[in-house]
Amino acid sequence: ARDATTPLPSFTFFFFRRTLMFSIKQHISALFLFALLFTLPLFVACQNNSDDNDYDTVTYSVIYVSEYGETPAKISVEENTVLTASQLPELSASGYTFGGWYDGSAKAEAGSYKVTADVALIAKWTAEISVTADTAASAIQAITEAGTYTVKLTGAITSDTIIALRAALRSLTNDGTDATIFINLDLSETTGLTVLGDIDDDDNAARLSGIDSLLSLTLPEGLVSIGWNAIRNNKNLKTIVFPSTLQTLGRNSLRYCFSLTHATLPSNLKTIDKNAFYDDPLINIGELPSSLTTIGNNAFKYCKKIQPADLVIPDSVTSLGSSVFEEAYLDSVVIGQGITTIPYSAFKGADIIELTIPAAVTTIESKAFDDNYYLKTINYGGTKAQWNAIVKGSNWYSISDDASDEEANYDGITVKCSDGTITLTAE
Repeated sequence: ARDATTPLPSFTFFFFRRTLMFSIKQHISALFLFALLFTLPLFVACQNNSDDNDYDTVTYSVIYVSEYGETPAKISVEENTVLTASQLPELSASGYTFGGWYDGSAKAEAGSYKVTADVALIAKWTAEISVTADTAASAIQAITEAGTYTVKLTGAITSDTIIALRAALRSLTNDGTDATIFINLDLSETTGLTVLGDIDDDDNAARLSGIDSLLSLTLPEGLVSIGWNAIRNNKNLKTIVFPSTLQTLGRNSLRYCFSLTHATLPSNLKTIDKNAFYDDPLINIGELPSSLTTIGNNAFKYCKKIQPADLVIPDSVTSLGSSVFEEAYLDSVVIGQGITTIPYSAFKGADIIELTIPAAVTTIESKAFDDNYYLKTINYGGTKAQWNAIVKGSNWYSISDDASDEEANYDGITVKCSDGTITLTAE
C-alpha cells in the first residue's frame, strides 16, 4: 500500500480537477437557467402592463366652438369616451335658439356620441323671432335672408291665425337653392287653440299642411284634436311636440311627413285615426300611452324604421285597424289584453322575430302576420286547446322557403302555450 504522504500520480490529480470544474459549471448553468425562468415572466408582464398603460392613456381633445353664448372650455377625454349631457351643455343667447352640438353635419347626442379623435364641436343656432299671434304672418313674410329661424308666438290664436300662418310659410323661398329659408314654429305660449284642422276634408280648414319650409312644430297646451290632413305633406318636418292635452290624431293628420323623426305620443292620447302616420318612415313615437283605445287602418303602415322596434300595445287598446303596422319593421310585438281580433294584414311584412298574443284573442284574420319570415316564437297566453280554437284566416302566417338565409325561419314557428308547445309548419 502506498504511504499517505506519497504524492498522487499526475494523471489522478488531473482527473480530480476536471471532475470538480465540470461539477461547478453544471451548478452555475442551473442557477442561470433558474434565474432566467423566474425573471422572464416578470419582464413579459411588465412589458404587457406598459403596453396596456400606453393604450389606456390615449386621450383626445374636445373643443367647443360657438358664435353666441358662453363657450365651454376645451376638455380632454380618453379614447372611445361617450359624452354625457354635462359635456354637451345647453347654451343660451338673447335672440337665438340653441340647436345642439354638431360634428360636421351629425348632431352629437348625449349618451351616444363617442370620441374617437380630436374633434371640434360646433354649436348650432337659429335666429329667434318673437311675435304676437296677430303679427306672426307678416313677420314671416318679411324674412328674406336664407337661413333657419325660430318663430315663437304669444297670445290668443284662432283658426284665422293658422290659415294666415300657412299662407305665409308657403310663400317662403324653399326651392333647394342657397336661398332656402326654414322655420321652427313654436306655438307653446299661445292660447285658445283646441282643434287644429277639421273633422272632415274641408280644403279651407285651419291646417299647417304642405309647407316645405317647416322644420319643427311645437303645439300648445289646450289642443285636444288634430284633424284630417292637418299636418300632412310637410316633407322637411323633423320634429313635432304634442301637448299633454291632445286626445285625437285625425285621419291622414301626419301622412307623408317623410323626414319626421321625433313624434313622441302624449300621455292622454285616446285615438290614432286611419293613415295618421302613413309612410312616415323614420318616426320615433316613444311608448304607446296607456290611455290609447283605438289605432285605425294603416295608421303606421310603411313606417319602415319606426322606433321603438319592440312594440307593446297596451291593454287599453280595444280596436286595431287593418294593415295598421304593415311593413312597419319591428323586432318584437306584445299585443295587449284588450284585443280580441287581430285584423287583416295588421302586421304583414313587419319582420317580427318574437310575438306575444293574449288568450283574449279569438280571431286572427287573413294575412295578419303574413311575410314575417323571421318569426320563430309566439308566446300565447292560453292553453293549446284555446290556441287551436282561435278562428284563423288564410295565410295568416308565413314560413320561409329560403334555407340559404341563415336568419330566416324555415323550420317552423313554435307556439308556447301555458300547457305545452305547438309547432306551425309551412302550409
